[in-house]
Amino acid sequence: MSSIVQLQGLTKTYGKGSTQVTALAEINLTIQNGQFVALVGPSGSGKSTLLNLIGGIDKPNAGTVRIDGQRIDGLGEQNLLQLRREKIAYVFQDARLLPSLTSIENVMLPAAFHRKLLKGARERARELLGKVGLAGRADHMPHQLSGGEAQRVCIARALFNQPRLILADEPTGNLDHRTRIEIVQLFEELHGEGNAVIMVTHDPELADRAGRKISLHDGEIQSDETRTVH
Repeated sequence: MSSIVQLQGLTKTYGKGSTQVTALAEINLTIQNGQFVALVGPSGSGKSTLLNLIGGIDKPNAGTVRIDGQRIDGLGEQNLLQLRREKIAYVFQDARLLPSLTSIENVMLPAAFHRKLLKGARERARELLGKVGLAGRADHMPHQLSGGEAQRVCIARALFNQPRLILADEPTGNLDHRTRIEIVQLFEELHGEGNAVIMVTHDPELADRAGRKISLHDGEIQSDETRTVH
């Protein structure tokens, strides 16, 4: 199995001198195509920082980040944008839907930035809404959706560009227990279809549903457990 993420000596610090804080310290990590990985650890352990470095949203002070074999830590913003459009999708804790657009229009949004996706965009968006169980909500505005429904629209939007890697930062943090399980079941399905999923979570029950659990503490990997999930 080939790797989608390779990190070597990854270090990230904030501040200078006596106020310098080390968010990540010489992280070495490889994530394979199609893996479902949960990043866990206390607040301030470096989970979200690690996710942002993998996604090219932030840059390390030292070390290298490779996505699908391509080194990205030195790329310019335009090249990073292109990479994210083609291979990476983000799902955040809040759905971040545009309030003036319907569900289907929110899902279609990536097509506005990627001409290749324009043809058949509405049909694809409708198909994806069906995939996440929202075929009947295509014309609803965000304020007409529940929190779980809005997060499903966010996931459908993330899938629009057929990413190889899905980065989810506390995607269930604002949801009730039943809806959290439903959202993670969606990630399990995506993983089963061959997508790599990296999910930051504080919820041990959700983390245990991933095939691999990586625990961070004070910017270092404390444990890395791979297991069979039934």
